Amino acid sequence: MNKFLKQNWLFITVSFLIIVGAFYWYEWRPAQIKKECFNQGINFGSTSTNELDEYYKNCLRRNGL
Repeated sequence: MNKFLKQNWLFITVSFLIIVGAFYWYEWRPAQIKKECFNQGINFGSTSTNELDEYYKNCLRRNGL
């Protein structure tokens, strides 16, 4: 096992970084953007559900979702 790690440490490291990067880009980042847009919509003081929904959708578009 030790010989395997010595020979393939670069492949293992690059693979790990790709997996972590994909998780961040496709899972963590969109969830944080959605949470931030929702909180901004609430703090914006929209009076109706339609205004909140419109603000939320515009915020998502503005942030690339």
